[in-house]
Amino acid sequence: MLFSSAAFRVRAAVLSALLLGGLAAAFADPAVRGSSGIEAIDTLTVHEWDAPDPGVSPFLALPLAAFTPGGGHYATKRYVRGGFLTALQLYLLSEVFVNSDARADTHRDRARVSLRAIEDLTDSISRGSRTSPNISVWKDSLRGELALYRKANDAIVEERGLKQSEIAWMLGLQLYAVMDVWGIVQHAKGRPDDRKSIPATVAWSVLVPGSGQIRNDEWGKAGLLYMAFIGSAVSFNERQKCVNWYKQRLRVARSEGNTSEIPDLEEKLSFFRKKRNQYVWGPILFYLYSIGDAVVDALLHDFDSPDHLAVAPELDPLGESMGLKLAFDF
Repeated sequence: MLFSSAAFRVRAAVLSALLLGGLAAAFADPAVRGSSGIEAIDTLTVHEWDAPDPGVSPFLALPLAAFTPGGGHYATKRYVRGGFLTALQLYLLSEVFVNSDARADTHRDRARVSLRAIEDLTDSISRGSRTSPNISVWKDSLRGELALYRKANDAIVEERGLKQSEIAWMLGLQLYAVMDVWGIVQHAKGRPDDRKSIPATVAWSVLVPGSGQIRNDEWGKAGLLYMAFIGSAVSFNERQKCVNWYKQRLRVARSEGNTSEIPDLEEKLSFFRKKRNQYVWGPILFYLYSIGDAVVDALLHDFDSPDHLAVAPELDPLGESMGLKLAFDF
């Protein structure tokens, strides 16, 4: 009954497999990578998720990635990434070419209305007598219209900076799409599992940001890094323009003794300084992360070689012993 039980048959099958694997491992060359002696491991497809897609051509995928939102990813059957890129790019396109222009036109119209009112009030004040009872009313109205005109111009400056930033992020996102599709096309041909030099990877990553990812064939990660650099550089420049604008506005308000505008202008100046500083620290953090990421990828570049991490039976006929061999190699 014991020898006919299901549990015993399972144990016997496992032991037989271990013995056969041990015999194979005894004759296998342990110095040859990808030859662990276990057939089930050695026959695994390395990076199975990057298996080539039939009919995918870089001459089709790259132009689609460059000129259509997510088109290159759809061509390479990466539908999830393609969907995200399409949604983000369409949003940025609508913001840049529709919503931003509409908001700017609204602010310009308000500025024109206020400017016409300022001209009319200035003309009325210049023609009216100083003793006229309407002079004080006109002057109060003039100050109000001047404040509205300045606020409209503030909004125009902010909108212009936001639009330039959105264009930069949109172009950076398109660059990421092209580089990621190029990486997909290259990976479809098969990934090399050669070892990467850690010192060389660190040196290249420090000197040329993104080069570590390119050395490791991680083109998509390099594209993300360049997208962050491009978007952050332009956004920093536009936020600095806003800082300069509000510094000038604050000087004028103080010289005029316009105490009602000063708190709002100081708040705006502080806000855009913080935003500007964020676009300084952001790329620095991305840069440092890219170095660490490149080193980790270089360490694990040949991780899929089966001889790096494998458990195999070991049979020593002369020593009459049997055990398990753990191959753990980095």
